[in-house]
Order: sequence, then C-alpha cells, then structure tokens
Amino acid sequence: MKKILCFIVICLSLIFTLSCSKEEDSKVTIITPYGIPFISVAKLTNDKSVSIEAVSGAEHLQSALSSGSYDIVIAPINLGANLYNAGKSNYKIASVITSNNAYIVSRVEDPLNSIDDLIDKEIMAFGKNGIPGSLIRKLYQDNDFLDINNLDNNFFDSSASVYGMFKSSDTIKYALMSEPEITKLKIKDNINVNTLDLCSLLNIEFVPQACIFVKEKSDRIDNVLKKIEQNINYLNLNNSKYSQEIISIDKSLSSMGLDVLTNSLAKANICYKEASSCKSDIDNILLILNSKAVLPNEEFYY
Repeated sequence: MKKILCFIVICLSLIFTLSCSKEEDSKVTIITPYGIPFISVAKLTNDKSVSIEAVSGAEHLQSALSSGSYDIVIAPINLGANLYNAGKSNYKIASVITSNNAYIVSRVEDPLNSIDDLIDKEIMAFGKNGIPGSLIRKLYQDNDFLDINNLDNNFFDSSASVYGMFKSSDTIKYALMSEPEITKLKIKDNINVNTLDLCSLLNIEFVPQACIFVKEKSDRIDNVLKKIEQNINYLNLNNSKYSQEIISIDKSLSSMGLDVLTNSLAKANICYKEASSCKSDIDNILLILNSKAVLPNEEFYY
C-alpha cells in the first residue's frame, strides 16, 4: 500500500513539474531597460503569459538582440537598427513606445526662455552617442552662436547621473535631462526648474526613442503586442491609477515614490505607434545620429 501511495505521489509531482515547465516555456519573454520603457510595460509583470526582465545598461540589450535570447527586446531605435544593418541581429521593429523625452533645465533663478540663454553657458548633458546627446549636439551645430565646447566637455552616461550632480551643486546652472528625473527635482528635492523641450527647439514633431523589437512573428507575440498597446492607452488615460497599480511591482518604482511616478508620466511621452506608420521619423532620427547611416530596408519592419 505504501509503495502504491509513493508511486502516486511521484506521478503527481512529475505531472505538476511538467505542467509548470510547459507554462514557463509558453511565456513571452521581454527584456527592457529600467526607467520610462519599463514603466510603460510594468503592469504586464502580473500577466501570466509574459515574463519581463528589467536591466540597467545598454550592453544587456545589445547582448539580447545579438543572441536572440528573448522574444521581445525593448531598446533604443539606433541600437536595434544598427545591429540589424550590421547583420548581428534578426529582430524586427514592431512599434515605438517612447518619444520626445529630452529637456533642457535650469533652476528658476537662471533664465531659460530660449536658446539665447545658453550663450556662453556650460551645460551638462548625457548620451553623447545616443538620441538625447545627438539632439542637443544638433541644436548647437544648427546655431553657431552657441559654443559646442561648452557642451562637448560635459557629457555623462545617463540622465540619472546628470540629475545627481545637478541637484547636489548650485554651480551647475543648465542641464539636459529626461523624465522621471525632472519630476524628481521638483517633487523629491523641492528644486523649482525651468524647462525647454529639446525636440520643439529643433522643430521635430516626433522623435522615436525606445522601441519594441520582435524576434519572430507569431500569434502569441501579436497578442502580447496588443496587450502592451492596451496597457499604454490605459496608462495615458489613468496616470494616477496606473501608478498606484505598479508602484509595488519593483524597487525602482517604489523608491521613486507615488507622486513622482504619477507626475512624470504626463511628460514622459509614452505612446504606442506602429513602426511601419512612422518610417520617415525613424529615418530622420537615424540620420541625426549618423548623417552617413545606412537606413534599414523594408524587411526591418515587423
């Protein structure tokens, strides 16, 4: 009798293990950078059909795109396009989910009404070879009354790095930052700032930034893309409620605080735009990043 019971327990355990393994294998795997891209999909962490990993550093995203180890990679447009053109990635672009998140800031006592206020002023910036850095370098190159040396000597690796130095030193008058760092200055650090939208200064209506890259087409991927689109639509209509629903999902969100999270969403420019509908915008930003860039062919689009 004991042998029979033992056999039944072993069989049930094996069935349970195989069932769990099958469920894990069927999940759509997503890797995303922390910050606004992660916030845009954070609620899907609770979806049983999805597995989301958030990371810091572009090297993880590059590795994911090169190795094909995830179903979906959320990454900057230039990273996905460059690897695809170089034959180092087979991922195709499905959609743009963040855009126009780059602002010049100053403390309220330091004037910032137009780019004229940047004349002879040093400015801290980030992402020299990325989208924000390339945009601000274009601003300086297009306006020869601005000394690009006041910019090029002050590049740092991230908006978070610039934020940390700006809030800690009154001697830093002007900086390039993105959300949620700007809202952190206002709410968490009680620093009142002026802001200028960098994309507006350049008269660029839409600048693709973080995009969704897909390894291969399937119904399960299409279903998750639809869920992401619905999630972003819900987020944009319900900033406060969405923030409450995701605040405890990850330490990066809880440490930000509910007020910062809610208020940063209004200026973060999270969207869901199918890449095939904004090819000219994608080409434009790739050429700003590199005027000699080889633009992706039609096969690049999902």
